[in-house]
Amino acid sequence: RQFIKEMIADTNCQPIGQRLPVDDIDDFTKSREIIESMFDGISIGQITLTRTASGEMYRFESVDGGHRKRAIKRFISNLFPIRLNGKLKKFKDLSKDELNYFSSYEIIVAHYEHLTNAEKSELFQTINFITPVNHQQRMNAYGDTPFANLVRGLVRTFHVNGVYFSN
Repeated sequence: RQFIKEMIADTNCQPIGQRLPVDDIDDFTKSREIIESMFDGISIGQITLTRTASGEMYRFESVDGGHRKRAIKRFISNLFPIRLNGKLKKFKDLSKDELNYFSSYEIIVAHYEHLTNAEKSELFQTINFITPVNHQQRMNAYGDTPFANLVRGLVRTFHVNGVYFSN
């Protein structure tokens, strides 16, 4: 409840260095699996945030756990249903008990104060040590840097009004 109320609305869940969502715009498979795991009582893992500089649009920036944060945000915005007790339900369709369960789900959140780009990169790599981080992910972890931005601009696809574009 506290995470949703106080942090998710004030967190940049898609900073420049974070991997893009893997969900198809109409599918939400990964997001659905994350939320269903929550209802199954399975930990979705740690979410790592850093406080942003004063005057930024958001108070926090995502360092790790972007897919999880976006899944929660999208679910509470009723963008996709989950399978719960054999039925497809969006957030707005949850019973009082289901809503209480979801709101009481414990999320592990690690907060860091004003990390530099280098510190964000080191932290991301340390958190993801078990799954090797490739060269581009290491570069992306530095955040808003000219080299990483150039590569992102060359390889990422995006969509406008349902039309997909790639550079």
